[in-house]
Formats: sequence, C-alpha cells, structure tokens
Amino acid sequence: MSKNNVQDEIALLRNKIEQLEKQKLLDELKYKDTNITYNMQQLDNFIQMTKNKISENKYSKSIPLARWNDERIISYITPIYTLLKITNERLDKIEMSLKKQDN
Repeated sequence: MSKNNVQDEIALLRNKIEQLEKQKLLDELKYKDTNITYNMQQLDNFIQMTKNKISENKYSKSIPLARWNDERIISYITPIYTLLKITNERLDKIEMSLKKQDN
C-alpha cells in the first residue's frame, strides 16, 4: 500500500467519524426534544432545585424580588408538572391495556 493510499484511507475514516459524531449529536438532541421521561425529569429537577433555593433562602439581599419571583414561578409550574405527570400515567395505562387487547 502506498503512502497516498494510506493518507486517503485516513482522510475517509476521519470524515466517517465526523459524520457519525454529527449524527450522534442530532440523535441526542432529538431524544431530548421528544422523550417524555427525559423532559419530565428535567422539569422535576428544575422544580426541586428552585424549591431548595427558596427553602434555604439562597438569595442576594441586593435583589429582593428574586425569591418572590421564584415562588411565583414554582406556584405556576408545579400544578402544570403534576397535570403532565397524571396525564402521562393515564396514557401509559391506556397503552398497556391496548397492548393487552392486541395480544
């Protein structure tokens, strides 16, 4: 095998690796956009993190409205999260019953 052939082969392999890395990134982004479990977990993490921040009073005294704003956000997001969670559980039950009917 000549030196040029080896270099061409290396270039092809590098190109293939780059394409695979791009595809992996796209797949991960698609997963994050469409996966219910992932998105519910992200929302739950945000709620818990903000509630901890409120309970531990981790706010700067120079920004007095920050705590009030976080409390307000949590008061809106928590019921939405609960509704989504209940809806997802109901959908899971419906999917399971449909699968049982198909078998």
